[in-house]
Amino acid sequence: MLSIVLLGPGLSVDWTAIDSWRGDVETHAVRAHPPEQNPPSKGGATSIPRAAARPDRRPADIDTGWALIQRGDYRGAIQAFNKAKDGSSQDPRVFLGLGLSHYRLAQFDPAIENLKRALRLDGALEQAHTLLGDVAFMRDQLADAVRHYESALTLNPNDVSIQDGLFSVRRAQQFEAGFARIVTSHFIVKCHEAQRMGLKGLADRLEGLYERIGELLQHRPKEKIIVVLYSDGVFQEFTDSPSWAGGLFDGKIHLAVRRVLHPSSETDATLAHEYAHALCLRVCHTRT
Repeated sequence: MLSIVLLGPGLSVDWTAIDSWRGDVETHAVRAHPPEQNPPSKGGATSIPRAAARPDRRPADIDTGWALIQRGDYRGAIQAFNKAKDGSSQDPRVFLGLGLSHYRLAQFDPAIENLKRALRLDGALEQAHTLLGDVAFMRDQLADAVRHYESALTLNPNDVSIQDGLFSVRRAQQFEAGFARIVTSHFIVKCHEAQRMGLKGLADRLEGLYERIGELLQHRPKEKIIVVLYSDGVFQEFTDSPSWAGGLFDGKIHLAVRRVLHPSSETDATLAHEYAHALCLRVCHTRT
């Protein structure tokens, strides 16, 4: 996720109009660089790291792994890096590559494990700190995200994407101060304390969507999906979205609370639409 940032570093953004729901939902796709899709155009961890510039110290499997990352073949890259570990178990580039590849497949636990190992081998790898910040942001661990972005920025103070990532997380902290949260098997749902009473019902409806759509597509993501609800005015301000928008997906689901908190066919359509964005991104890569 070492790319241009928009409401979450390097993620896709989709605005959803829900002024009227007739089954033909108007959307405005802005960009698509979520963890599971193509690598961003910017350098950083997507590019071959600094140490790889020394050809005499560059095993073929490490070269292959980074070439596969640049082509978007993250599963192939994982195979290459795992093979490289046999002869390069102390090379931080191996574990940086594994961490990035697992992150791109939304496999956050092995991503974290490998990125931390890369940092134990080379504490100056700002790419590893940046990716750990990205994972923490996606998991709604905002304090950890700030810590890692700050570490990355100390190592590379002129990197605009790290600056933007740190700004995005701090902005989320500001807008979500005082939010209540409920954690279910597959979602983390957050909204202002004043709407807390409606969270359980909304979470139950999301779990129902998880089962129904998962059965239809034969895919159920393992990582929890973050759903954040805002008052209408705050939603427009936080997402910088047009007045007609009521939902946005940028790796997390952002919703205007009045439009989804109470059950109806329209609100269920809104939830289904935004959840479908999250699910389809994962389906695309788990089946390639």
